[in-house]
Amino acid sequence: EKIGVSQAAFAVGYSSAGQFIRDYREFFGATPLQDARAR
Repeated sequence: EKIGVSQAAFAVGYSSAGQFIRDYREFFGATPLQDARAR
C-alpha cells in the first residue's frame, strides 16, 4: 500500500513533513520522492 510523504512523516512521529524530508535526505542521501522513483 502506497502512502504519501506527509502520512509517512506523521506515522513515525514528525509534526512537519518538511522536517521529515530534510532528515530523510540527510540520512539516506536522497529525498523520499527521489528514492521512490529509483525503485
